[in-house]
Amino acid sequence: MKFFPLILLLLLVYLFTYFFGFDYLAWEALPKFQGLVQDSLCKAIIIFISIYIAYSITSIPGLLLLDVMSGMVFGQFLGLLIAWLSAVTGATIVFLAARYAFTPSPNKKTFRFFVRIQDGFNKHRENYLLFVRLFPCMPFGLVNITLGALRIKPLTFIWTTLLGVLPMSFLYTHAGAGLSYIINQSGPITLGSIMNQYVVISLIGLSILSLLPILFKKR
Repeated sequence: MKFFPLILLLLLVYLFTYFFGFDYLAWEALPKFQGLVQDSLCKAIIIFISIYIAYSITSIPGLLLLDVMSGMVFGQFLGLLIAWLSAVTGATIVFLAARYAFTPSPNKKTFRFFVRIQDGFNKHRENYLLFVRLFPCMPFGLVNITLGALRIKPLTFIWTTLLGVLPMSFLYTHAGAGLSYIINQSGPITLGSIMNQYVVISLIGLSILSLLPILFKKR
């Protein structure tokens, strides 16, 4: 029964992708979210969070597009809060399911190598956790499952995920707020309107994050 939570997640992933696929990971979904906001902000937030968590659990590529749309639909601050907490919630659900499923026993030869890796990881736990979150190329879903298998403490996982996911969530929702500003402004679209403060800050931030692999390699 240890694998029941993971099996249940896999079933939910299959059903969600079967019925919805990439429907909400496309620009065509933006008017739907905007229409929901016009009808009821509270309802729109609940639906958007549910969709975001579902995609976060499925680990389907393109999740960052939801960050951008969150900034466009809900604005910089509310959009950031929604995207950030939704990503952490989805990650935590996968982590807890994997943590429950993978319970290695040191008495079994099969898990001896696994236990050695876990012991080495635990020596610098927080450093590794922040690294895998800030590293731009780390697969989000794979990281959650791996950390669950390594038996990381839930509280440690949550606070490092909250801290590590925040920069990317901020930058993409910031970019989304900038795109919304461009679309909603009156008058002709100029280079100055395109390169507004939202877009410029996001580009600078993403550029810095893209250099992290080089900095960590030198370290």
